[in-house]
This record gives sequence, C-alpha cells and structure tokens, in this order.
Amino acid sequence: MVKFRYLEKACTCLHVACTRLQICYDMKAGILYITIIKARNLMKLNNDQLPDPFVKCYLLPPRIIENQRRTRYFSRCVNPVWKQTMVYPQIKVEDLKKKYLEISVWSFDIYKPHTFLGQVVIHLSDVHIFYEEPVWYQLVRDTSESSPPLEVKVTPKPRYETVKPSVKSEQRPANIRLNAPIHAIPTKKVSHFVSC
Repeated sequence: MVKFRYLEKACTCLHVACTRLQICYDMKAGILYITIIKARNLMKLNNDQLPDPFVKCYLLPPRIIENQRRTRYFSRCVNPVWKQTMVYPQIKVEDLKKKYLEISVWSFDIYKPHTFLGQVVIHLSDVHIFYEEPVWYQLVRDTSESSPPLEVKVTPKPRYETVKPSVKSEQRPANIRLNAPIHAIPTKKVSHFVSC
C-alpha cells in the first residue's frame, strides 16, 4: 500500500518526458546520493533540432552554487543515459526533512543560454523516496506546477567579514582609514650578521 503512494509520483506514460532517478541516504555517514540514470522522450528544440541534454541537480534551500551538481551533456539525443551519481556529504537527518531536490533537464548551447526542457521537485521529507530503487519521474515544463510550497531565499555566502570599528570618526587618529586594505608590515633591515 505504501508503494502505491510512492509510485503515484512516478511517470507511467511512455509518451511523456521522464527522468529515472535513484535516491539513497547513508544515515551513519550523513551522505545523500542521487543517481541520475537516464531520461526519455525529451522534447525537441524550436527548430525541430534534437537537444543536447544535461541535468542540473539542486539540494534546496538555500540556492547556492555549492548545492548544485551537473551531469555531462550528450549531443543530439532525446533518450540520454547518464548513470552519474551526485553526492551531498554532511547532511543531517533533521536537516534532510526540511530540504528538497530540484532536478532540471536542459539543452546545452555554447553560444546562447541553455534551453529548459523540464524539471521535477522531490521533497525529501517523504521517507518513501529512499527505497534505493530507480523510479521514473515526470518532467514538468511549467515550473509553477512543480514548485515547492516553501519559500526559497537566495542568500549568498559572504566571502569575507566586514568589521566596523567602534571608534567614531571624530575620535580616530587621522592616519587610520576605515576599510583600508591591509598591507605587509615593513621589517627592519639587518645591518650585520652573527656567525655561529
């Protein structure tokens, strides 16, 4: 009975765009494994040209570059087979329940932006997805249908921390500048050496 509920998400029709995924979680090591196995029935591009498909995999939230993984792309293919595993280390069980996967398929283009072919959003709070069996998921072109209900805030990680001095500008000496770059401190020149 649980298996039926799980398979309702899966793609059953042979004529719609689908991707086959395998999702595993190692509880002892805290590692999430997503294997992108293959896709089928991907749409052709506007000029009736076959796509050059690849997959982007995001572990959300947050939407940062460290949470993105990509597969390689195949030239002119509507039924690609990737068999690539994406690894997300150091994921705690309690954090896993608040996260979801965004798997999107794109057509690679070197000269212009990549073409979106479809996506699926998988909530990781559902324990039934961790059966370690490959499952077909239908790719949705309209992202509003597959978007998750929780809000994603994009917060870039600061590369450095800005420290503001507590001294007011009237009280600080004139030779100290705020937010000035740090330079190397000059060393004293040695005028003589002592031999041992």
